[in-house]
Amino acid sequence: MESSELVLPDPPQVAGSGGGLSSPSQVEEVSSLMQSMHLPQFEIGASTPPPPSQSPFVTRHTALKIDGVHTEIVTQAFADRIFITLTQINKIGTLIFAKAEESSPGVKQYDTQILLGRRDDPLLVLYARQLIEQISKTADLPLLLAISLAEEGRGSATFQTAINTVMKLKCW
Repeated sequence: MESSELVLPDPPQVAGSGGGLSSPSQVEEVSSLMQSMHLPQFEIGASTPPPPSQSPFVTRHTALKIDGVHTEIVTQAFADRIFITLTQINKIGTLIFAKAEESSPGVKQYDTQILLGRRDDPLLVLYARQLIEQISKTADLPLLLAISLAEEGRGSATFQTAINTVMKLKCW
């Protein structure tokens, strides 16, 4: 079976500038390449950037100190899921998938599944469970949670502040 591979030309160089497009033929070549790759077109050398396209997802981010521990929280709403990153150690950490399903009219059942990372930490599952319960009140989307907590950031005050902060960043 043959594999096809996209081969990009070497970037054109302009003396003393560290790179750039120096001739109309190079500009045309790059435009043609961008068009074949279905990349957005814009006028090279234009003074304003192209208008932003409608993003397929919404992102909100905050950083705060919770009980003296630096905490980064990012919420992203995609068409098919909500992705939340909560880190106190600047790592993705454990990935947990959570979803809510109606088991009978008006009764929701919550399911969590650890996809990657620590399987021996029930606190991480508790975060996912609490978040999917809150999310399912207003959205019918599953949750993918990336969570990594510092040892000193595992208290109940941290839990409550983190959940409340995520809900304030609500982008779904």
